[in-house]
Amino acid sequence: MTTVEQMKLFFEPNSVAILGASRKTGPGAFNIVECLQAYGYQGKILPINPNAQEILGIRCYPSIEKVRDKIELAVISLDRNQVLSSTEACLNAGIKAVIIISQGLTDVGGEGKVLQDKIRDMARAKGTMIVGPNTMGLFNNFHNFTTSSIPLVKFHSPVSTICQSGIFITGFYTFTGPVGKAIDLGNTCDKETGLLF
Repeated sequence: MTTVEQMKLFFEPNSVAILGASRKTGPGAFNIVECLQAYGYQGKILPINPNAQEILGIRCYPSIEKVRDKIELAVISLDRNQVLSSTEACLNAGIKAVIIISQGLTDVGGEGKVLQDKIRDMARAKGTMIVGPNTMGLFNNFHNFTTSSIPLVKFHSPVSTICQSGIFITGFYTFTGPVGKAIDLGNTCDKETGLLF
């Protein structure tokens, strides 16, 4: 897979699975599925939540193993203790691009660092690229795509940004003006992924 093809999986996915999709909606819900819909994303959204059959009118799956559609990108927003097994499930499903929103890994050290190292090693063995953990992910306003759980102001600007803090993803335009694409590398679990951007 070329560098451009890898980047397209993150910035222009035709399908995205949201592991830990919230059932809450409205202001303060921090619902990635809701933000994707509001953003105008036209690809396939695949919410994963064992406690829901449907989220915002979209069929919900109890696990990644139950999805039969091709998944180009997986977004993991779960408790730290579920991240390792969820990442492994994504790898076994053949997913080559994963964004881990979850916190509590190298940002807290100790057991969290051990978990992140295991995730990194598993992903490398499968040839899967990871952004995060501890990230807001990214947005691409030219593809109407975002992994943010916070509503964003959308600009079609030629300016892009790479950062290591979610505040720049959610509020960059208030500091410097419109941004068309952005990525928050977070803990940079996968150093090779960091080099792509």
